[in-house]
Amino acid sequence: MTNRVENSAVCFLCNILDEPTKAHRAIVCDSPAATKKVFDICHALQNKFKNIYVLTMARGLQKGDRKSFVATVKKISGLPVLYAKFDPLPLLTYAISALSLFILVRRLIKQNKNRVLHFLVYNRNWLYVPCLVFARLSGAKCYLDLEDGALVETSGALARIRYFLLKLIFGFLCRHGSILVAPGLRPQVNTSNNVVCYGVAQRHEEMATLVWRDDALRFLLGGSLMRETGVLLLMDAVRILNRDFNKYKGLLTILITGHGTLSDEIAQFAQDEGKGWLDFKGRLTQSEYENLLRLSHVGLCLKLPSCEMSVTTFPSKVIELAAQGKLVLTTKLGHVSDLLGTDGAIYLNDENPQTLANAIIHTASNLDASVRSALLGQQRVLGICSPDRVVDDICRLFEGN
Repeated sequence: MTNRVENSAVCFLCNILDEPTKAHRAIVCDSPAATKKVFDICHALQNKFKNIYVLTMARGLQKGDRKSFVATVKKISGLPVLYAKFDPLPLLTYAISALSLFILVRRLIKQNKNRVLHFLVYNRNWLYVPCLVFARLSGAKCYLDLEDGALVETSGALARIRYFLLKLIFGFLCRHGSILVAPGLRPQVNTSNNVVCYGVAQRHEEMATLVWRDDALRFLLGGSLMRETGVLLLMDAVRILNRDFNKYKGLLTILITGHGTLSDEIAQFAQDEGKGWLDFKGRLTQSEYENLLRLSHVGLCLKLPSCEMSVTTFPSKVIELAAQGKLVLTTKLGHVSDLLGTDGAIYLNDENPQTLANAIIHTASNLDASVRSALLGQQRVLGICSPDRVVDDICRLFEGN
């Protein structure tokens, strides 16, 4: 394996955005969780592979004046990142991105002509097709990293046709194997050479200094704010807290970060019925979010098991929360309990707001038990999602085709 590693290069093909590039390109729509996972995996792979690249379209919805940006290359924490050209011209913007990706892929293949080049493709995107065709013709090995499965059951006819076409095309172009964010996604890929990767967990020492009994207990809900992720469930639970547990007001705070279809609704709710319970922060930079995470005791994962989304993706924030010693309070998602174990988190048995309100109060009333559960969850996630284990799984994927 040593010789194969030395003679190999790895490129992550994606559409992530680091904070400086997002600000420079005036882009308002991005996925911090995707960006974090790609960088975490690539930094882990650097411990075994000398040649690791990130190739990103770095595109999204712009605010203000529409400006174009040339393709650039820079290093982030020692990792070479190649940014495709981005021009928001209507319709032409997609052709420009696809062409720029093609040129960058051709350059990478030329630079690594004496190495085996492995392309990890983050989710299925039509714009990747031209460069993947060229990569396959050039002898590169391509793998699909499926992070967001399709919502097949709730889709219309056109969406299903699109899904089956994408599955067929990427099944051919990425035939060497797949990285799945959850075991439940196996039916959505055509490959048999697959590994499951929830993410990379690393413990940061500065997070461990928090003392649970210092002041008010802080809960944190972050990410996409919509019905499927439990926003309405939380709002109904806060109404119950107001009605039945008013003596706890001021003794616990629920911090809300992120954006989504219910951002405005929960922001207004935090000012009205949720006042004294909720603190709405909205969109934050990565450093601002990390500071809130450091100050929090409990992380909420309220993705509804009744929604198809609960089996087509994995709540990656669970790994980040548990790795930093935060207690995870979550709905009963099968893969989360597989990861954290029965005693490493607090699980809701249903989607009833009364159950959530009771769990919040139980957590605040039983600090010793809450701390023990947080430590057990941390130990499990640091073992299962350690950088070494993730790298071993990906190397096994490379060896298996």
